[in-house]
Amino acid sequence: REPLTLALANESATINGVGDSVSVSAFDWTDRSKWPTPWGGLVVGADVLYDEEVVDPLLDLIEHLGSNALLMEPDNKERQQLGS
Repeated sequence: REPLTLALANESATINGVGDSVSVSAFDWTDRSKWPTPWGGLVVGADVLYDEEVVDPLLDLIEHLGSNALLMEPDNKERQQLGS
């Protein structure tokens, strides 16, 4: 959701030679009217399961996209207490 984070992710893809195959975007996962068109690619996310309330909308979005997902999360006590 942070413009700088998205710009850096896009720049990293370009530097690593996959810029033509990668897209980055920010939108509200709970607002289905803003969801992108299904495309069946790979969803990659890091530090996105910060609250139990976002898990179900994210899973619904991944299913809507027809995608596989690779999600990386920090391993810390706070996250363990959330159950993520």
